[in-house]
Amino acid sequence: MGNKIAVYIPNYNGQEFLKRVRIPENLACVVMDNCSTDASEEVSKERGFLFIKNDVFVSRVENWHRCVRHFRQSAFEWMKWLFVGDILYPEAEEVLRRGITQYPEASEIIFNYEIVLANGKRSAWSLPGEWEGYWEYPKLLERMLQEGNVFGSPIGVLISQKANFEELVIEDMEWSSDVSLCLALAKGYKVAYHKEAVGAFMASERKYYTQKRKAYLSALEDLEIQRRVVREAQTYGYDTEQLARPLILSRMRICLEDNSVGLGEIWRFQKAVFRCMAKRLKDRLGGKT
Repeated sequence: MGNKIAVYIPNYNGQEFLKRVRIPENLACVVMDNCSTDASEEVSKERGFLFIKNDVFVSRVENWHRCVRHFRQSAFEWMKWLFVGDILYPEAEEVLRRGITQYPEASEIIFNYEIVLANGKRSAWSLPGEWEGYWEYPKLLERMLQEGNVFGSPIGVLISQKANFEELVIEDMEWSSDVSLCLALAKGYKVAYHKEAVGAFMASERKYYTQKRKAYLSALEDLEIQRRVVREAQTYGYDTEQLARPLILSRMRICLEDNSVGLGEIWRFQKAVFRCMAKRLKDRLGGKT
């Protein structure tokens, strides 16, 4: 299978990570550099990585999209995310190749991984074992209605040249852009779940993750993703009201409890919720007041 798999690293001043990162021997590595001011370029070239430097500084998410655009124009068949700080296990190459062999028609393959928190606590991320295999797009929507982000962290996602790149847009999101990207790539295509672990998501290296994973604005972005999933799922005849309710209520609770944006913003959110409830009640009553 040769270098048909490429590891893409979106980078900004990550020279220390680039020095120590382990890339499986038979995989290519592409560093998409966002105008670093450290020695990222020198380190990458010393290690034989393909180093591509942006001509101007761009947003974090735009740099992800530049990775995707480069991949589309390359001869690589599969793209593996590796964000600065994260780890690919020594056996990652064999795990990835087993997944590809088993699911060659997938637009994306989801793998298990480990989460390492700042306090050193480690936990395994996985999906139910019975989910292993291909998922048609409607089944993906059904599972996202109930579970939210079934893609997990980007460390667990492998992208194929067969993905739906035409649906990609640059999102004005900080928290949920990776989920939005994965969902867009899967639209109308097959996704597969392969229940072997490929690496570790080092939350200890991500200050943004630690600070924002239970914050108001993050929950709002999760709600926006769920709104899209609900609308898509309705076109396939799903009972979205029943399937999506528990997850959406949990995200709303986070919005109402978190005070990181001030009480005024929380009150505006509460009023929006009440307006939606009133409209729903009115619709159910057939427009009667």
